[in-house]
Amino acid sequence: MTRYYFDHNATTPIAPAVREAVVHALDEAWANPSSIHQDGQRARRMMEEARLRIATMLGCAPKEVVLTSGGTEADNLAILGAVHADPRPARHVVTTAVEHPAVLEACAQLEREGVAITYLQPDRQGRIDADIFRRQLRPTTVLASVMHANNETGAVQDVAALAAIAREAGVLFHSDGVQAAGKLPLALASTAISLYSISAHKLNAPKGCGALYVRQGVTLAPMLHGGRQERSRRAGTESVTLAIALGAAAQLERPDLTTLRDRLEQGILARVADAHVNAAAVAPPAQHHQHPLRRHLRRSPRHRARPARLCRLHRRGLLLGFRRAFARVARHGPLP
Repeated sequence: MTRYYFDHNATTPIAPAVREAVVHALDEAWANPSSIHQDGQRARRMMEEARLRIATMLGCAPKEVVLTSGGTEADNLAILGAVHADPRPARHVVTTAVEHPAVLEACAQLEREGVAITYLQPDRQGRIDADIFRRQLRPTTVLASVMHANNETGAVQDVAALAAIAREAGVLFHSDGVQAAGKLPLALASTAISLYSISAHKLNAPKGCGALYVRQGVTLAPMLHGGRQERSRRAGTESVTLAIALGAAAQLERPDLTTLRDRLEQGILARVADAHVNAAAVAPPAQHHQHPLRRHLRRSPRHRARPARLCRLHRRGLLLGFRRAFARVARHGPLP
């Protein structure tokens, strides 16, 4: 039976070019990149070449790329690192109610430490209103964290505009870009974004690797203590093989699947009476923050999806994901 995989926002299959890069790295870049001998320096050179490829995809300088174990660590390093590095006794963070658990649980940890957290509610299209965002910034606000693209609805935030508002208020701005990297064009150096997280396994590379963009001049308190790897921002011997895999994934040519996505979407709407759109397309694709991800199909029945329905589809070869982004909104009440 032919199987069709429709859960790429959960993880992606490894691309052939990435697999080849991994095999080559296992043979040629096995040494410790901190070693001064020839094999160590070859591993260092190959890792830095990978860092350059990642930086090119992000639109930043290679020295602003911190290699991590994945998107979760990148989010935690950004949020906890930025707040812990701020010496003020009273600190405040602004985020949204529909962030990935890596962000929400990091904020929950800060709340346990006495940090005030504001959770913004999205509108019916899943977007954060810029004026509401501006009004929630306080003199004590250290950081704002807003997801670039939602993995469950496809809603894309105008993170460049929100970051500019944050910078005017003297606030650092972090964005979880795990679902946006590779799908939307990025030029982080030309924005006010301070911190940006990505994950390799959402880019057709293996699990266990990610990266955090840290704008030059931004100080983070490290979560891991040990050696001085990653410019003293992330201790531990780097996984050169996985860094090379992420670098290979960063330079993959990715086709625009908008036409295929729209065809499938229209077919579902025509055949499934209780289907509706989670995040509607209301603007031309050029306005990425007003258009859902071009490779992201968002369909939900009006009534609660039952696991049995998904099991029937799986048995027919359709591998689908089931998540509830907006169920998290109820966990965080309306703004005071």
